[in-house]
Amino acid sequence: MLQLAGSLQLGRLPATDLMRTLQIGDRPMRLAQAITEFGRIDKTLHSLNMLDDETKRRGTLSQVNCGEGRHSLGRAVFHGKRGELRRIASRPTTNYGQCLRRSAAARN
Repeated sequence: MLQLAGSLQLGRLPATDLMRTLQIGDRPMRLAQAITEFGRIDKTLHSLNMLDDETKRRGTLSQVNCGEGRHSLGRAVFHGKRGELRRIASRPTTNYGQCLRRSAAARN
């Protein structure tokens, strides 16, 4: 795995070629299994850190709340509270997107 990481870091092996090689056949290669297990370890450690650290949980919750607020604002502002962008003949749709971003930024 270290040799593989070094090859990727130095650019000697493109990631697309690596993924194509690891996905050949019905049974995964041992290296592919090792990478999968390593990812599971990292995911488990991340989950345990989130459970243990209250500041990380609060930070994640505030990000989620901010995103939900932006989406609810978009639904309320745009057509029929469905959050759809409708184009009027004289105004491009990008103006509506900019308006939404600015009003969401002003709200926070």
